[in-house]
Amino acid sequence: MINVDGTIAGLELLAKRVTDATEAIAADAAHVFQERAMEFAPVGMAGNSTNAAGDLARSIHVEGPYGSGGGYVARVGPTVTTANPGPGGVTYNYGRLREFGGTIVPHVSAALVFTKMGQTYTRASVTQVGSHYLLRARLEGMSAVEGRIQVRLTWAVGGA
Repeated sequence: MINVDGTIAGLELLAKRVTDATEAIAADAAHVFQERAMEFAPVGMAGNSTNAAGDLARSIHVEGPYGSGGGYVARVGPTVTTANPGPGGVTYNYGRLREFGGTIVPHVSAALVFTKMGQTYTRASVTQVGSHYLLRARLEGMSAVEGRIQVRLTWAVGGA
């Protein structure tokens, strides 16, 4: 004889365990990617950056995971902007510029004026090549995340 109530209760428990495991996997993945991104984030040198050394890495935060019913998402990324855009200057997304690269142009005067390693420069624009630290973090963090997926789902399904 089949115990229908017991079977339904067992399936409901399994569904809850898989849902909990899925949320935990999203959190695990976000923290793995955060750790790798902090490792790969470019570090400016004193006198050669608009931001203090390590600002970018320290600004990489995790939000979430958010969701329900087995669908979860977490966000990982930098929150730092320019530390000192200058009088009348435009604050830009420093983390995005360091990831993808881009051109910085003056918004207040005819030229950018900055000091690099004690020497003052005047330029119409400055172009930085992207370092792709977030992309590298995701690519190099995937094997760790895959391992966490296997451990969490094995626990959820096996109950061990």
